[in-house]
Amino acid sequence: MKIVMLADLHGNLPATLAMEKHLEKVQPDEIFFLGDAVGKGPSNAETCDWVRNRCTLCLGGNWDYGIGGKEFPEDGYF
Repeated sequence: MKIVMLADLHGNLPATLAMEKHLEKVQPDEIFFLGDAVGKGPSNAETCDWVRNRCTLCLGGNWDYGIGGKEFPEDGYF
């Protein structure tokens, strides 16, 4: 069984989509996401949707909970 573990995408959709092309070659049985789908990048919603739609297991990271709980200041990305 192939399990891929991912983390720290931080709203970077172009990098996430590039990684997706590699995952198509690897063909994992499961994808575990270990946190921080959102954060520094401009595509937080889209990256979060990618994780939720493709990962078998999703754990929240400090950025995921911080933005959801509005613990980080607004700076134009969020």
